[in-house]
Amino acid sequence: MRANWGNAAVLLTVLFFHAVIAFPSRPDERSLANNEKYQLLKEILPALREMAAEDKFQEEKRNNQEIMTAFGNMKELSDILRSG
Repeated sequence: MRANWGNAAVLLTVLFFHAVIAFPSRPDERSLANNEKYQLLKEILPALREMAAEDKFQEEKRNNQEIMTAFGNMKELSDILRSG
């Protein structure tokens, strides 16, 4: 009877290790998925940086236009007040 339990234990151990080796574990799958995401981000990062720089430039341009408009309005108002 002991030999049967021993053989069963060995068989279960072998089957367990075979299953562990045969099927990729979840962390390996996650690692692969994360690696693919990392590579994708690495490829698109320069384009994202360029887009962010362009957005910042456009925002600064709008702000400058608003400031110039405000100065123009102030000048017109002061001219009206002087002539009035």
